[in-house]
Amino acid sequence: EEVEIPITVTTPVDVVSADTPLGDGKYRIMSKDTKFGIATKYGIKVPALESLNPDMKDLHPGMIINVPVMTPVIVDGSISNSDNAVVNKFVNYEVPAKMTMYSLENLTGITEDSLIALNPHIKDGLKLGMNIRIPNSDTRQLNVMDSKITGFANLLDSITNYNPQRFAVMLPLSLNKLGEETSDDALLRKESATRIALDFYSGMTIARDSAQSLGIMVSYDVFDTQKSASKVNSIINTHNFNSYAAVVGPLLAKNVVEAAKELKGDGIPVISPLTNTDVRLYKNLFQARPDQELLKQKLMDYLVANAEGKNIILVTDAKKPELKNEYLALFPNAKELKPNKDNYIYKQTYINALDSEKENWVILAVDNEGFITDAISHYSAKAKSHNVTMFGYENYDELDLPHMRLGSLKYTYPSINKDAGTKNGFSKKYYRKYKISPNAYATRGFDVAMDIILRNASAGNLYDSAMNNGSTSQVENKFNYSKKFMAGYYNESVYLLQYNEDLTIKELD
Repeated sequence: EEVEIPITVTTPVDVVSADTPLGDGKYRIMSKDTKFGIATKYGIKVPALESLNPDMKDLHPGMIINVPVMTPVIVDGSISNSDNAVVNKFVNYEVPAKMTMYSLENLTGITEDSLIALNPHIKDGLKLGMNIRIPNSDTRQLNVMDSKITGFANLLDSITNYNPQRFAVMLPLSLNKLGEETSDDALLRKESATRIALDFYSGMTIARDSAQSLGIMVSYDVFDTQKSASKVNSIINTHNFNSYAAVVGPLLAKNVVEAAKELKGDGIPVISPLTNTDVRLYKNLFQARPDQELLKQKLMDYLVANAEGKNIILVTDAKKPELKNEYLALFPNAKELKPNKDNYIYKQTYINALDSEKENWVILAVDNEGFITDAISHYSAKAKSHNVTMFGYENYDELDLPHMRLGSLKYTYPSINKDAGTKNGFSKKYYRKYKISPNAYATRGFDVAMDIILRNASAGNLYDSAMNNGSTSQVENKFNYSKKFMAGYYNESVYLLQYNEDLTIKELD
């Protein structure tokens, strides 16, 4: 039986005694309050305030209304819950003489890209007297995601739709397997899909909370698909899905296709968040996970654009002949290293391919673990003396390669996502709520949900957003939906990442 997780909704407008303590997201009307004044105080617009309080007409002293949730601000070492502690997210700042972008980054604590996203007019440099918008240092604890990490600031200024958003979330929870002999812990140990689903949904809840801080009310109805396409069909045919802005999930590819097929006639968007899905037959299907072919194309495009003057070395094996042939077609003068009759490449063969006069590019067109580790070992020893950069398809996490060697080789690879660490707004808020750091599935849950929420708020619906909003960047994932002819939408945005010598990883253009 499907499981619906209801969202608790408190009475939007109420009058209580003046000494009753208020919870988060509540505000008591004072005698001189106006809608405009309250909205401004909370950094939102009047329509957003009204959407939080659909039954609110006139304001009366003592009335309790809904407002964006704000974390208490620390004042002189103590926590203040007073209404006066609420501050604006951004403040105006006049650029003084001799201010550099580097100094401004240190002052604000955010990156140059984020500063330009907030102030497009400074992309050509800072000038004396410029008025710019920077984060208010008193808002560091607010329940709004850090714009330098999530990247949603570029949609923030274009939000026009503050109507409540309701989503169906279809997940393989398999709660039907719970019973007298199966505990919650046993189910989680046995069912990896259930663990992934719960992690993914936990990230979605942070997106919902963050949207509320922006004045956008979001609710989820969660359905248990039990990993079954027939169950997906049954859920859709026994519930009215026309009130949903979109369906997130199911997580399994075959079940996503079933949901898209059943909802195609109603034009309800179905987002496939984790698996690659065939979108050819369904115009309402959004493939949020980039296709593997796109990763290969991303790397090849970069190599072709920057290969002039490089000594290109191609490490190959018998397992990837099609990949070797693709690279040789692009770089016919590349030095091809291939295994001998004993399926081995000698150390001296690797070294002899280097050119001391040119920058050396080593491309791994291999699948054999031994060739990968040998190439990294031999070339990292020559990385500085011969200016070696290495390229591959994967980060090879499962091989547990020495990061020092990858850093010395400036190892470069395409990726669907990038590791944002734990020093960002999402991770901090997630830890406050769940007392653990988010894993990749939780982060993807946040990214997928936050992206579609902001797209709906900025363009009315996902279809318009796909056409008009272009690429967006969240915590660890990017989204750029492109519609295929007579088909659905593909996410065509991936990262090209490179190790630095200090073991950090940067994104390449």
